[in-house]
Amino acid sequence: MIDTIEKFNADVVFGFVIPKFYSDLPKWKKQREIYFLPVGKTGDMPLFHYTTNCLIKADKVRKYNLKFDPKYGLTGGEDSVFFDLLLKYKAIYVVCREAISYEVVPQYRTTLKFICQRYFLKGNNDGRIIIDVVNSKFQKIFKIIKALLGIGYYGLQTLIFLPIRKKWIFGLIRLCYFYGQFLAIIKLKSFEDKTEYDALGSN
Repeated sequence: MIDTIEKFNADVVFGFVIPKFYSDLPKWKKQREIYFLPVGKTGDMPLFHYTTNCLIKADKVRKYNLKFDPKYGLTGGEDSVFFDLLLKYKAIYVVCREAISYEVVPQYRTTLKFICQRYFLKGNNDGRIIIDVVNSKFQKIFKIIKALLGIGYYGLQTLIFLPIRKKWIFGLIRLCYFYGQFLAIIKLKSFEDKTEYDALGSN
């Protein structure tokens, strides 16, 4: 990671997380992208920003006194807000595919119910972020339309790929994501006072 930061003169580098499972699972449930976000090639701009496996240079963080927003401390989403804020100060983000970490995925997190609720909550968090950062009514309407299109598109995809679980699961989790986002944007349902485990009903 340090080599990658120096090579690309980056401010943040994001590594590659590989899930490990306690018990035997169907093959389609072991797909990495169900549990962790997609990662590009080394040197690419990351598709997503996360703290699961990353290294941050401290100079801009200290210079601009950047901190995680406690408003998102319970539900999650504070990493997205932090990295979006850091980008405003022209920070450079890159991927380091060779920086591999492993994370054990508990059995309860592999249940279909938990997976779907987790993506619903993630969408709900992102919807709350949209409400906080988007001031224009036009932009909010655009985000609502985008969420509705996502619900329609991935709802149809879920039906089409129902017999093929390997593809079906990705349509389903994206459907849950956009549904959660839509409800947050229109302020119909929000989990801002719940932890991930409270909201998901985990033990």
